[in-house]
Amino acid sequence: MKTYLILITILTNSGLLFAKKLDLKKRLMVEYQNSILEESTTNSMAYGSFGFDLSLFEHTIKSNAYLNHSQSSLFEESPAIMNQIIAPRVITTRDLFRFEELQTGDASSSQATLNQFEWAYGDDEIQFFAGRMWLNFGSAKTINPVNPFQTSTFFSNLYGINQAADGIRWQIQRDEKLKLHIYVLGDKRFSDYDEKITNTAMIRGEWKKSKFTTINYILGEDQRRLKYGGEIQHKLETAQLYGQLMKFNERQDLQTGESQNLTHWMVGSEFKINSIQKVVIEAGKLQEDRLLQGNDEFQLSLLPIEDFVMVELIQELEEQGVYGSVRIVSDTKSNFGFIQFNANIDIYDNVHLRFFTSHENNKPKDEVQYGAQHDFPNTTTGLALRTRF
Repeated sequence: MKTYLILITILTNSGLLFAKKLDLKKRLMVEYQNSILEESTTNSMAYGSFGFDLSLFEHTIKSNAYLNHSQSSLFEESPAIMNQIIAPRVITTRDLFRFEELQTGDASSSQATLNQFEWAYGDDEIQFFAGRMWLNFGSAKTINPVNPFQTSTFFSNLYGINQAADGIRWQIQRDEKLKLHIYVLGDKRFSDYDEKITNTAMIRGEWKKSKFTTINYILGEDQRRLKYGGEIQHKLETAQLYGQLMKFNERQDLQTGESQNLTHWMVGSEFKINSIQKVVIEAGKLQEDRLLQGNDEFQLSLLPIEDFVMVELIQELEEQGVYGSVRIVSDTKSNFGFIQFNANIDIYDNVHLRFFTSHENNKPKDEVQYGAQHDFPNTTTGLALRTRF
């Protein structure tokens, strides 16, 4: 009898300890939007994501799924325009396992993908991650070349979509001012998902030089190019300054044709005007490889811009749950111009109403050289209802 009581006590205490250490967080976001495109064509779209974070002792599992269904006659008439409207289309940018279903018809498109399944193990000093991961870093908005694993979705009309990469990584921090990230990723999209894997091996360092200045650097091989560069960020009392410079060496794997060395750079600033308003100004260059035929590389920006200037004015009334922004971007070489307005109103605790409109105010001067800009939708106006938990 005494033995049974001891066993029951041990099991009970173990169960209580297990329950105490087990932490489960769930999340859900759903949005429906209806927009009017060129020549009064409409697009109806419902999309969302759901997932969970599960932690037990030093182990963590994070999972998330993304779904999108859109209906518009432009899928048949102008598929390039629809790819811009529902961007980002590529959800997994370094894809080993696929885990995606994409169906496109004459007037509709459905997409479902597992965009996160990550296992993490470790402590505050060393952590190991494996699976399908979200790799979010970099301060820039219009383009963010210091992060080659993601598209800048700053101008997308979709909300809160995280892109992912397949592989493993380590995060090492034994000094509060220094942090090292090691990425070993794989991609089968270059070989149309046969057995051949395109490898990525990169390291990224974070150095908190002072209370106000942070320096990031990244280097290694990715998408068959040597890539290296960094970002510096400096905070002032009412402003933030940042800049990025990235170099991509020419492709070494080409059997035929040529490629070129690429230089991407940007500088930006964010100034607080008053308690409810701030302005963001960015300028830079996202160089296109004009020698590479049938470019199969992952693009770093949603907008088809190369030399650009961007200004954003933001106003936020936090107590009233109102947020608005106006963004103006111009390609200084092609004369392509684009303006976007967003307004968000919290109509309930977890329910938000969003109005968005964008307009191409200048066509590119050369329709052949800047074909992607010429195909960009002239006008988009829409209303969205979103809930999140």
